[in-house]
Amino acid sequence: MAFFAALAAIHEEVLFRGVLQRAFTVVTASVFVAAFAQTALFSMAHLSVPLPPLAIVAYYFATGLWYSVVRNYTATLWSSVGAHFGHDLAALVVQGGLAGSYAVDGYPEAAGGIFGVATFAFAALTLIMFLMVIRRKHETNTPVG
Repeated sequence: MAFFAALAAIHEEVLFRGVLQRAFTVVTASVFVAAFAQTALFSMAHLSVPLPPLAIVAYYFATGLWYSVVRNYTATLWSSVGAHFGHDLAALVVQGGLAGSYAVDGYPEAAGGIFGVATFAFAALTLIMFLMVIRRKHETNTPVG
């Protein structure tokens, strides 16, 4: 399980927070626009998960934005790899591994339970970190990321 969590974390973080976020930052000259743009692509890349599309987009947008905030706040890709790895490993353990990821009819009972709680928790953490980044940028008057 740890191998799959590490593999997903490394390749997704390098692609989304490493390559795409950097490219969007150069093109838009805004780390915030870049964060939202790559996070939108990150959430769309996970639409193959057998859940209602709105739930998938909301969940992965919240987690993707969280990873982006972590990466920008710490100024290193390894921090977002670590956050992503920890999240994926915890999800695999809680859900009973890859085979037990989805409950009856392809919808985890978590769609209203732990899935909803996790979405809310990641959204709250993302908001807090995003506000911290804005505050840090304002206080130091230096670009973040």
